[in-house]
Amino acid sequence: MRNRRCTSVTVTLLLALGCSSRPEQGSQSYVQDFRTGRGPDAAWKVFGPGAEQVMRPERGGLRIRLDAGRKKLEPVGLSPHFSISGDFDLSIAYEIVAADKPTKGYGVGVNILLQLHSEPAKTAKIAHYLRQGQGNVLFLDYKVGQKEEYEVKSFPTESKKGQLALKRTGSTLFFMAGASGSELKELFQTEAGKEDVQLLRIVANTGGSPSALDVRFEEVRIRAGKLLNAPEASGGDGSWPWLVVGAAVILGAGIGLWWWKRRAA
Repeated sequence: MRNRRCTSVTVTLLLALGCSSRPEQGSQSYVQDFRTGRGPDAAWKVFGPGAEQVMRPERGGLRIRLDAGRKKLEPVGLSPHFSISGDFDLSIAYEIVAADKPTKGYGVGVNILLQLHSEPAKTAKIAHYLRQGQGNVLFLDYKVGQKEEYEVKSFPTESKKGQLALKRTGSTLFFMAGASGSELKELFQTEAGKEDVQLLRIVANTGGSPSALDVRFEEVRIRAGKLLNAPEASGGDGSWPWLVVGAAVILGAGIGLWWWKRRAA
């Protein structure tokens, strides 16, 4: 009787594990935590003048330092080799370690930039910039309609460490931001269409100003309906803790079953 009861408990736990660790249907996710001290993995290509020289992986994240005296002022950053389709949620955790005030241009800091596969091209950006006359702001611009000009919005911020995100549900694009470790808050939304993402960039940017910038990217999270050719893309988000817990539960149940059998023998 005891053996049957223990076997029943074990089967129940196995079924519970199967349900709890099952990926969210119809989505894939990709995460790189740069705080491990690892550099960009095979999913990424780096871009910008001297990118390999100004990037340095360290325990706190992927560090990018742009000197004020550099000759080429183009942005430096990461872009994935894979493409993104369907609904998506793109976010970065970052820290602006130091930034000189810009003498020209649109701002010094970090941003997420995406471009949809459309004609004319639809683009959107969310950033944390230090800007002339504004100080530190959460900045967004987008061009998703027939207008040639970008729509621009900005929101003051005091923090130099936080999260930025772009999220699409259906045809609606959400611009979101939040403090480090807190929930993301919506800043703005607009209709943007359902086309695939043909370009995604995670950027350290001085906006054309010869200013010094020191930033740290801590983590990148991407979840979408489909990630085409993404290495280690997994269904759902955050399922690995459930696998660990589930394995521990099954191990404990197995030991308990063995002990009961031994008692009954």
